Amino acid sequence: MKNIRSFSTPILLLCIVLLLSACSRYSVYPTKVRSSRIIGGGMVYALPKTVVRVDVLVEKTDYDASPYVEYAEELLGIVLDDDEGAIHKIKGVSISAINKPDPEGYYYIEPKFSNLSVQLNEQGLLRSINSDSLMTKTELSTPKQAEKVSKINLTDLLYEPMDYDDEEEFDDDNSSSASRSISLSDRAKAAAETIMDIRTKKREILYGEFESEYDSKMISTVYEQLEQQEQKYLQLFTGVKTTYNEVFYIEPEASKMIVDDQTVELFRFSEDKGIVDSSVVDAPIVYCNLRCENELYVLNKYLKQKPKNYFKYVSKLRRSPKTFRYRIPEQVTVSLITPQFTYQQQIKVAQYGPVMELPHRNFEALFDEKTGELIYYKNK
Repeated sequence: MKNIRSFSTPILLLCIVLLLSACSRYSVYPTKVRSSRIIGGGMVYALPKTVVRVDVLVEKTDYDASPYVEYAEELLGIVLDDDEGAIHKIKGVSISAINKPDPEGYYYIEPKFSNLSVQLNEQGLLRSINSDSLMTKTELSTPKQAEKVSKINLTDLLYEPMDYDDEEEFDDDNSSSASRSISLSDRAKAAAETIMDIRTKKREILYGEFESEYDSKMISTVYEQLEQQEQKYLQLFTGVKTTYNEVFYIEPEASKMIVDDQTVELFRFSEDKGIVDSSVVDAPIVYCNLRCENELYVLNKYLKQKPKNYFKYVSKLRRSPKTFRYRIPEQVTVSLITPQFTYQQQIKVAQYGPVMELPHRNFEALFDEKTGELIYYKNK
């Protein structure tokens, strides 16, 4: 009986080893093929490559469209930046990262006789390996609003100090028709009185003095309508305001020696014309700077320089190259730099980070669809 048990133990261990090896009997090869179809029983996936998206929200104020601009300060106490033409201002900046397949980072998965299960997203990037977790489709996130910061050293380096002329020229020409001036003035006063009446009703609602049989929800609706009416009348004095959004894309540079800093000319901007291209030479340039600390790159380079016997698992991975690869993205500070201010936002850039290898065994893994990084791993 003892001999049978001693004989059966090695056989059982051998069966377990064969079973485990069968589960991991797959191969992953670098390839130049780009396809979302199943090829020869296998499939192709790609490493992520990040593109930076910059959304710029511009507000245009058209003073020529407002008939009572010259009475804004006299009747409403509003001091305008200008009183003729149009003025453009950057009101907000949103910076986000978009991942796409890296044309230099495609891999072919040959499952062979394994029970390998791989999920890719619509672009062919890894979502999960051997995972039974519910993978819901990630909705496109709204670009994050960048933080507006004061001038930083980069701004001082890119722009010369601006000299402002304090001398103002005043036009004393009163040659316009007296009847027209009186008529325009009367209309402006009437519009100003309407604004004051609207503001009085808004105060009554806020202080609970507004007499009506409406419920609180209806009162709130009335207040919003008063707000809209006030803004419409104010535009007769302060300029008609409209907004538009411009989108720019930047592809961070990546090479064997990753640069720490990258600055590009994004667009030109003038207060009279707004966003313009490089042909308008008198408009100030708006720069975009990408700064990466390269902490992961330096760490990865340090590990590779260590002797093989220092990290035994490193040498084992080098002998098993037919495994899944993924990227660990680097943290990057993106700055939109104008002569007056700077917007900053931190994002993760995939191609700035090192390419890592997963063990050649049966495991479960999940990847972040937004960044491409490994967020869950478990041996099976």
